[in-house]
Amino acid sequence: MAELRGRVAGRPIGNPAEMKPDPRLVFRACELVDARPGEAVLIGDSDFDMQAAANAGARSIAYANKPGKDTRLVQAESDAVTRSMQELAGIVRASR
Repeated sequence: MAELRGRVAGRPIGNPAEMKPDPRLVFRACELVDARPGEAVLIGDSDFDMQAAANAGARSIAYANKPGKDTRLVQAESDAVTRSMQELAGIVRASR
Protein backbone atom coordinates (compact mmCIF):
# COMPACT_ATOMS: atom_id res chain seq x y z
CA MET A 1 0.00 0.00 0.00
CA ALA A 2 1.46 3.34 -1.05
CA GLU A 3 1.66 6.20 1.38
CA LEU A 4 1.30 9.90 0.63
CA ARG A 5 3.21 10.95 3.72
CA GLY A 6 4.88 14.29 2.98
CA ARG A 7 3.25 14.59 -0.45
CA VAL A 8 0.36 16.82 -1.39
CA ALA A 9 -1.85 16.84 -4.46
CA GLY A 10 -4.16 19.77 -4.06
CA ARG A 11 -6.38 22.24 -5.79
CA PRO A 12 -4.54 24.33 -8.36
CA ILE A 13 -4.64 28.01 -7.44
CA GLY A 14 -5.96 30.25 -10.17
CA ASN A 15 -6.91 27.41 -12.51
CA PRO A 16 -10.54 26.46 -11.88
CA ALA A 17 -10.65 24.28 -15.03
CA GLU A 18 -8.47 21.74 -13.17
CA MET A 19 -10.71 21.53 -10.10
CA LYS A 20 -12.87 18.50 -9.42
CA PRO A 21 -14.71 16.89 -11.17
CA ASP A 22 -11.75 17.21 -13.56
CA PRO A 23 -9.61 14.08 -13.00
CA ARG A 24 -6.20 15.82 -13.06
CA LEU A 25 -5.90 15.98 -9.25
CA VAL A 26 -6.49 12.23 -9.03
CA PHE A 27 -3.89 11.65 -11.74
CA ARG A 28 -1.36 13.85 -9.86
CA ALA A 29 -1.93 11.98 -6.60
CA CYS A 30 -1.41 8.67 -8.40
CA GLU A 31 1.82 9.91 -9.97
CA LEU A 32 3.13 10.88 -6.52
CA VAL A 33 2.85 7.29 -5.33
CA ASP A 34 3.58 5.60 -8.65
CA ALA A 35 0.12 4.05 -8.92
CA ARG A 36 -2.43 3.74 -11.68
CA PRO A 37 -5.87 5.30 -11.18
CA GLY A 38 -7.43 1.83 -11.31
CA GLU A 39 -5.42 0.96 -8.18
CA ALA A 40 -6.55 4.10 -6.33
CA VAL A 41 -9.47 4.93 -4.08
CA LEU A 42 -10.61 8.50 -3.55
CA ILE A 43 -12.37 9.19 -0.27
CA GLY A 44 -14.52 12.27 -0.44
CA ASP A 45 -17.67 13.94 0.80
CA SER A 46 -19.01 15.64 -2.31
CA ASP A 47 -20.58 14.82 -5.65
CA PHE A 48 -17.55 16.38 -7.35
CA ASP A 49 -15.23 14.00 -5.47
CA MET A 50 -17.18 10.97 -6.71
CA GLN A 51 -17.25 12.35 -10.27
CA ALA A 52 -13.50 13.09 -10.23
CA ALA A 53 -12.76 9.51 -9.19
CA ALA A 54 -15.00 8.13 -11.92
CA ASN A 55 -13.52 10.49 -14.52
CA ALA A 56 -10.03 9.26 -13.60
CA GLY A 57 -10.97 5.57 -13.58
CA ALA A 58 -10.44 5.31 -9.81
CA ARG A 59 -12.76 3.85 -7.21
CA SER A 60 -14.48 6.05 -4.64
CA ILE A 61 -15.70 5.89 -1.08
CA ALA A 62 -18.24 8.52 -0.10
CA TYR A 63 -18.03 9.94 3.40
CA ALA A 64 -21.63 10.73 4.35
CA ASN A 65 -20.98 12.99 7.30
CA LYS A 66 -24.52 14.43 7.44
CA PRO A 67 -27.98 12.83 7.44
CA GLY A 68 -29.30 12.20 3.93
CA LYS A 69 -25.93 12.79 2.29
CA ASP A 70 -25.49 9.07 1.65
CA THR A 71 -28.39 9.04 -0.81
CA ARG A 72 -26.97 11.93 -2.81
CA LEU A 73 -23.48 10.42 -2.89
CA VAL A 74 -24.81 7.04 -4.03
CA GLN A 75 -26.60 8.88 -6.84
CA ALA A 76 -23.22 10.44 -7.69
CA GLU A 77 -22.07 6.85 -8.32
CA SER A 78 -19.77 6.28 -5.37
CA ASP A 79 -18.48 2.72 -5.11
CA ALA A 80 -19.10 2.57 -1.37
CA VAL A 81 -20.41 4.77 1.43
CA THR A 82 -19.26 5.19 5.01
CA ARG A 83 -20.72 7.28 7.78
CA SER A 84 -17.70 6.80 10.03
CA MET A 85 -14.05 7.63 9.39
CA GLN A 86 -13.19 5.41 12.37
CA GLU A 87 -14.82 2.46 10.63
CA LEU A 88 -12.95 3.27 7.42
CA ALA A 89 -9.62 3.61 9.26
CA GLY A 90 -10.18 0.21 10.90
CA ILE A 91 -10.80 -1.42 7.53
CA VAL A 92 -7.64 0.15 6.09
CA ARG A 93 -5.57 -0.97 9.10
CA ALA A 94 -6.94 -4.50 8.85
CA SER A 95 -6.07 -4.71 5.15
CA ARG A 96 -2.36 -4.00 5.69
